[in-house]
Amino acid sequence: MKVRFKASFARDLRALNDKTLLKRIKILIANMEAAQSLAEVPNLKKLQGGGAYYRARIGDYRVGLAIEGEDEEVVFVRALHRREVYRYFP
Repeated sequence: MKVRFKASFARDLRALNDKTLLKRIKILIANMEAAQSLAEVPNLKKLQGGGAYYRARIGDYRVGLAIEGEDEEVVFVRALHRREVYRYFP
C-alpha cells in the first residue's frame, strides 16, 4: 500500500524517547507498506463514526491512520499515548 506521513506524526515521533517503541512503529510502517489490504495488518481497528479512520495499538500507544483517495493511500496522522490520542485524532 502507498504510505504518507503528516507533519504531526513526525513531530510525535521526535517527542518519543523509547527506542523499542520507535522500532515497533517502524515495523508497523513496514507491514503497512507490504500489505495488500488492511486486513493483513495486525492490531489495526476501524474507529466508529464517519470517515475512514483507523488506529493501530502498540503497547500503551496508539497510531492514528486515515485512508484517503481512490487509491486508498494510508496517511499516518498521530502517534500518542492512549490517554491523549483520542483528543487529537481524528
